[in-house]
Amino acid sequence: MLRDEAIKSSKSPWVSPIALAKKNDGRLQLCIDYRKLNAATKINAFLLSHINVSLGSLHGSQWFSTLDFNSGCWQVEVAETDRGTTAFILSNGLYEFPTMLFEFCNAAATFQHLMQTALISLFPKHCIIHLDDILVFGGDSQEHDTNLKLVLDRLRDAG
Repeated sequence: MLRDEAIKSSKSPWVSPIALAKKNDGRLQLCIDYRKLNAATKINAFLLSHINVSLGSLHGSQWFSTLDFNSGCWQVEVAETDRGTTAFILSNGLYEFPTMLFEFCNAAATFQHLMQTALISLFPKHCIIHLDDILVFGGDSQEHDTNLKLVLDRLRDAG
């Protein structure tokens, strides 16, 4: 993870405890306990879209594409001043995350807000957003393809 820059060396006074958990396939997974960090975090009150609004947008649509931002939160940078709060310790040093994790209490709301902001004029008329998934739709293939291009262009422009 250090080589891939998913984590960076840290000098933070914050340290969250770690544990190893066994996955269903028997492999071990590193887990970081962010309960104390989350308890000290001011909650972002941004609400997820109401499902009835989203489903109503699909009326008459026959063509669909789904876009999945694999580990979407990892694509959102944590502010430089806040990165130290993500710190954890291993036997060879202290590390922190430069990007957001789903384990952070505000991650879902933050990511949803960023997605809706980037796609503000397209949501919910041309697409539905739920966390790191986007459903693009249209009544026919031409409308769908136009909507898909609009969504992809907007996401590219948003960075």
